[in-house]
Amino acid sequence: MSIFPELRLETPRLLLRPYGPEDAPDVAAACRDELIQQWLPLPDPYTDADALAWCTDLSHRVRTSGDGIQLAAIRRADGRLVASFGLNRTDWRARTTAVGYWVAPWARGQGIATEGTLALARWLLLEQGFERVELRAATGNVASQRVAAKAGFVREGVARNAGFTHAGRVDLVVFSLTPLDLQGPPARPDVRPEDPEAWYRSLPGKRLGGGMLISNAAGDTLLVRPTYEPEWEIPGGAVEENEPPDVAAEREALEELGLSISAGRLLVVDWVPPRPPKTDGLMLIFDGGVLDDRTRTAIRLPADELSEHRFVTMEDLPALLPDNRTRRVAAAIRARAEETTLYLRDGHAT
Repeated sequence: MSIFPELRLETPRLLLRPYGPEDAPDVAAACRDELIQQWLPLPDPYTDADALAWCTDLSHRVRTSGDGIQLAAIRRADGRLVASFGLNRTDWRARTTAVGYWVAPWARGQGIATEGTLALARWLLLEQGFERVELRAATGNVASQRVAAKAGFVREGVARNAGFTHAGRVDLVVFSLTPLDLQGPPARPDVRPEDPEAWYRSLPGKRLGGGMLISNAAGDTLLVRPTYEPEWEIPGGAVEENEPPDVAAEREALEELGLSISAGRLLVVDWVPPRPPKTDGLMLIFDGGVLDDRTRTAIRLPADELSEHRFVTMEDLPALLPDNRTRRVAAAIRARAEETTLYLRDGHAT
């Protein structure tokens, strides 16, 4: 019978290693968290005995049974458990497996899930000869889906009624990562324009994002803080297949803020260069207008995706946004004031 080795895997911030009895207190605290209980069918209530059994027995049986492996993620800076990563449903003949994770509430919003998931997937695909790593997330678990996308996993579709939570059955979005995905985009096939269908299929695809510049009466810009990465951003997100970018920006505003906001004039088109595992893409910012006091108090954030929001001045943008996003948002503010549209390359005017 094939089984995984007793793995110890290091990333820039994490040590992934087998569970031990010393992890039980943090496991118990994390698994009682409302969001973890919402998406994972763990025992409820989750007791200290449940945690100790997991850390000393059940997690180790996953490996010795050949089904997968379960690893505690330890923050190297202070030695505290911050997440859990695991493999299951391993098919040793086909060399496929599935990855899952949870992040403790005291470590959210720092990119932990993406860092650990990608490290484990790369170990499997590049060092262990696996051909496919699958990741499934409930359709309502937007934060987990974004982790999959940020780790470079490719969305394949929805498995209907394939999962279950304490609330009942759920549909699962299916993502996967293969060795080819880690080698960059595939070579473009040799096709001729005379074959239109094949020609259009061969054209390179780009990521596309739509966001909104939303302000208060003082002219400050609305930023939101995701739970799945450390940097803040303006409201917005990925444009879905066959979805107009302005409609995507409106959808994201409704999902992230609970507000129905019409996308106004296009302010910025920003070409973003590839930063593996991300490909290059286009980020569009639309004018979301000015919120009055009544509307501002109506903002409601999805707790599993966004932890807080804030209106900030132009001077405060660099403290919360990475450099390229700072340039992009600053350009959008200028484009609104000048009633124009700006084209950027990684935030720089051309």
